[in-house]
Amino acid sequence: FSVFRFKESLFCSVEIMYLCGFFVFLSCTICLLFLNCLFRSARIVSILLYCYYFLLSKLLLVFLFVSRLLS
Repeated sequence: FSVFRFKESLFCSVEIMYLCGFFVFLSCTICLLFLNCLFRSARIVSILLYCYYFLLSKLLLVFLFVSRLLS
C-alpha cells in the first residue's frame, strides 16, 4: 500500500515536472528565437540554440525513461 502511494506521489511530481519543463521550454525557445532575430549575424546565438536543443533532447529521453519505469 505504501509503495503504491509513493508511486502515485512520484507520478504527480513527474506531472508537475512535465508542466514546469514545458513552460521553461516555451520561454527559452521564444527568448532564443528573439535573440536569433535580433542578432542574425552572431554565431553564438546559433551555437546556444544547438546546445539548447541537444540538452532538450537528452532531457526528453530521461523523462521518457522515467515514465516507462513508473508505468
